Amino acid sequence: MRFSIIIPVYNAAKYLKVCLDSIIGQTYKDFEIICINDASTDNSLEILKSYSEKYHEIHIIDNHENKGPSCRNDGLIYAKGDYILFVDSDDYISKNTLQICNERLKNRNVDILEFGCKVVFEHDCIQDNFISIEEYVTEINTSITGLQWFSLRFNEKKYLGVIWAKVFNRRFLSENNISFYEGIFHEDELFLIHCLIKAQRVISCTERLYIYRRRNASVTTQKNKIKNLDSYVIVLNEVLALWKDEVDKEVQAAIKDYKKMLLKRIKYLMITYPEHNKMLLGKSKDQELFNQIYAMDCTFIREKKSFTEKELVNINKYKSVLVYGAGAVAIEVLQLLEENRIFAKGVVVTQKMINQDAIMGYKVEQIDEWVGEKENVLVIVAVSKKKQPEIVENLQRIQFKNILCIES
Repeated sequence: MRFSIIIPVYNAAKYLKVCLDSIIGQTYKDFEIICINDASTDNSLEILKSYSEKYHEIHIIDNHENKGPSCRNDGLIYAKGDYILFVDSDDYISKNTLQICNERLKNRNVDILEFGCKVVFEHDCIQDNFISIEEYVTEINTSITGLQWFSLRFNEKKYLGVIWAKVFNRRFLSENNISFYEGIFHEDELFLIHCLIKAQRVISCTERLYIYRRRNASVTTQKNKIKNLDSYVIVLNEVLALWKDEVDKEVQAAIKDYKKMLLKRIKYLMITYPEHNKMLLGKSKDQELFNQIYAMDCTFIREKKSFTEKELVNINKYKSVLVYGAGAVAIEVLQLLEENRIFAKGVVVTQKMINQDAIMGYKVEQIDEWVGEKENVLVIVAVSKKKQPEIVENLQRIQFKNILCIES
C-alpha cells in the first residue's frame, strides 16, 4: 500500500523542516511526498530543493502564481499512491502515522479513515487536554457511510470540517470527481462535505497522529473578511446543490442544523460588515438562500467587527484562554477567536446547568475547576455589559487576575 502526502507550501520556511522530517522519518516507508510551492517569497523553495536532492520521495511542484489552498489540486493530479493525506506545512505527523494507517486500511476497501490529533502551541508544548479538538475522535471500526459519520459527529457537537487527520482513498476521489473549489476560503470544509456525501465506507481510530500547530493570530485584513463572507455564500450554495433528499431522519436533522449553522455564519458576517451586503446580491444561485438569511433572528449579534489589535496582542500573551459565559455573547466571542485561529481551552460559568455540556464543541466547566491554573490563564468575560461588574468581582474574589471584558 502506497501513500501520497500532499503539502501546500507558502512562506513556511520557519516550520517546513519539522514537517518534512516528520514524514521522512516514518516507520512505514512506502510513500511519496508532493510539495506544492505556491509562489513563496521566503526561502521555502530552497528548503524543498535541498530536501528533494537528498530524499527521492520528495517531488516539488513550483507554482509561479499563488493559487491559495486549492493548489492541493495540483498534488491530486500528480499523486500515484493508493491513499492520500493532506498535511499543512506548519504542522507535522507522528513517526508511526503511516504504519498505523496501513494496519487499519489493510485488506479493507475504505473511502475515508479518520484519526486523532494533538495541538502544539507556538512554544512547542503539546497540550493533551485541548478539549476543543483533541477529543473529537471516537473509535469507529465497523465502516459507516459518510453521512452517518457526519450525523454522528455533528450531533455529538464534535464535527470539525477539516481535511487533515484523515486519509482519503485516491480512487474514491477520482471516481467521484472530488477536488478543491478554487479561489475561496473554507475550501477544505466544502471538499470534506463532498467526500462525506459520496463515501460509503468511513472508519475512525483514536490514535493522535496529526500534530496541529496553533500559531499566534494576526489581525484579519478587511479584504480577507470580505472574501470570508463570499466564501461562506459559495460553500452554502454548493452544499445546497450537493445535498439531495435524505431518508435517514438523524442524518436529515444533522444536515438541517449544519445548513442553519452556515446561514448563521453568513448572517453574522453580513451584520458585522454591512458595507459588503449589496455586493453579495446576485452572487447566490438561489434567491431563497438570501430570503432565509434575512429572515433569521440574529438580533443577539453585536455589531463588533473583530477584536482590536490591542485585544489580540493581549489574548496572545497567554497560553490558555477561557471564555466566561454560555450565551449569545460567548458564542460570538468563540467565533471571533476561531476566526483568528485561537482556540479556547473551554467555556466556564459560575454554576453549570443540567445538560450544559458543550457550546460549539467546547466543554463547559465551572470556573472553580480552573482555580489551580489562575496564574496562567486569561479569562475573557463574554456576558452583557450589565452583568460584567458582578462577574469580574467574583473572578477577582477567587483570585483570577488575568481578565478581559468584551463589550457587548
